Amino acid sequence: MNSNLPNTEPQEAFFLTDEAQLRRWMPWLTLFRAFRVALGHRQLMVGFVAVWLLTSGMQLISSFEGTTQTPPASGEFHLSDNSLQVGGTLINYGVADLVMLTGSTTWEVLVGVKPLGIWSISLLKWVWMFGILLLFGGMSSRMAALELTQSQHCSLTDASSFVGRRVGAYSGGIALAAGGFLLFAFFNAVIGSLGNIPVVGSFFLWAGYPLALCFGLLLTLLAVGLAASWPLMICTISVDGTDAFDALSRSFNYIYSRTWYALFLVVVMLLFGWGLQTVVTYFVSLIQTFTDYSVGYWLNREVVDPVDTVLFWRVALSSVPVAFSFSYFWVGGTIVYLLLRKSEDATPLTSVYLEDQASDELPLVGIPAANLREKQNAGEPE
Repeated sequence: MNSNLPNTEPQEAFFLTDEAQLRRWMPWLTLFRAFRVALGHRQLMVGFVAVWLLTSGMQLISSFEGTTQTPPASGEFHLSDNSLQVGGTLINYGVADLVMLTGSTTWEVLVGVKPLGIWSISLLKWVWMFGILLLFGGMSSRMAALELTQSQHCSLTDASSFVGRRVGAYSGGIALAAGGFLLFAFFNAVIGSLGNIPVVGSFFLWAGYPLALCFGLLLTLLAVGLAASWPLMICTISVDGTDAFDALSRSFNYIYSRTWYALFLVVVMLLFGWGLQTVVTYFVSLIQTFTDYSVGYWLNREVVDPVDTVLFWRVALSSVPVAFSFSYFWVGGTIVYLLLRKSEDATPLTSVYLEDQASDELPLVGIPAANLREKQNAGEPE
């Protein structure tokens, strides 16, 4: 038989759909999947618990200094002729508000001369806030990572156990960056204290100021990098199951090596989130309006007091926009991390750390697996 004849066997052709080709050319379109993932009941449940714990803790801590935090939802009932209406403001906190909350609380701790008691309360607020964000943000990011990459639905138990085993890693990245910032700030304080030496102090200050400028550069890089990348540190651990050092180095590397791409992704995420937040808020407002008029139409207000009866459910419903904002923030942050990782390290978007990959033993297949099953069925030792 002539081996030089052309191969006429049919070749199987693979065609990409238009959507797949579009995502291949513009992978940032994956950000638009955040809406569906963030609306998952597990994600919203995590958001509910996180928001209520955050708010309750802030209120409790603020009570020590005689002030109170604004509760998630409040208002008194105003009864009209045939309807049940609720006054006050509906929850309208979006992703930007959550970011501003972290920034303002951090600013209270770092800036300004305050009495020790007031500063301690501000520090306690900061620790409580970031503790909630680390734990529940890690859970939300882990669930989002599995759903986005493997289309797996992670249970709340698995997500909480994953975060619980890595509490040190989740907090370690931020602690390392903050520790470096304090260390270089201490060096500059020492250089400044040299100026207090009589006679030669001005010379030491003049000679040491260039070194202080170098430390100032490092302080700026650490402050900007930490402010921009702390959510990425949490997402890094949730996606790749890494340690604090790797989370810190990856996050800073992605921010400083892919600055414009990262800024573009964040802007798209925030704009999309603002639109979604508006839709969710108005949708919740419609639910409240229709419920108020329909329930209050035949309601005898002399028999039942609606203020105490339905206030809990009204507040719970009004918490939906904030819970969605929390969920969307971490789902969107996880997608941003996946896109930056793909851009910088060429890692596929479907790559994620799985718990069963941590096992050192390879699975048995073929004849060894069959022999093991026979021994187990016969009750023999392995």
